[in-house]
Amino acid sequence: MQTNFLFKKTHLSLLFLCLALSACKNSTEEDSKKIAEEANKAKFDEKEEKKDAQYLVDLYSAGMFEVKVAEEAKNRAVTSGTKNAANMIDTSHQRINNSIKLLATSKQVTLPTELTDKQKEKLQDLIRKKGMDFDKSFIDAMIAGHKDAISSYEEASAKCTDIDIKNWATNTLPEIRKHLDMVTNLKEKTKS
Repeated sequence: MQTNFLFKKTHLSLLFLCLALSACKNSTEEDSKKIAEEANKAKFDEKEEKKDAQYLVDLYSAGMFEVKVAEEAKNRAVTSGTKNAANMIDTSHQRINNSIKLLATSKQVTLPTELTDKQKEKLQDLIRKKGMDFDKSFIDAMIAGHKDAISSYEEASAKCTDIDIKNWATNTLPEIRKHLDMVTNLKEKTKS
């Protein structure tokens, strides 16, 4: 009888330990964007420096998402127009992201290393689509993403206090606008 009781007690203790460890793991896991943001907040003293660092974090995170979505579209899209757009966006955003990395390194800004949970969800939703449904969803995602990116680049161009980041954003903005024009035109073509 006592052996049975000890077995149950040990079993329950192990179960609670596993649950506690699981809860600790979930509460300390943060997406890499939040980790980068916290590192930059701790690193920079001035409010302006923190804001400038945040522009780089946001633009880099959005660019990583654009690359991942474009990589999927290169393999999954059914129309040549969508595949061509995906190739161009992938190549362009990889180059832009590399320039952000160089700029961030020179400014000692920490960048995210992977997609946010929300971005991962959006990517998974897109991957579930097939055929023309995929192409249309890709185009819609690129339109929405590039509209948001343009707003961020415009804000960085106007409000950055770091002249290097400000100039970089200003010089990159026309390329992002070209992306939006391209996918907007592509949307019109897929309607017909």
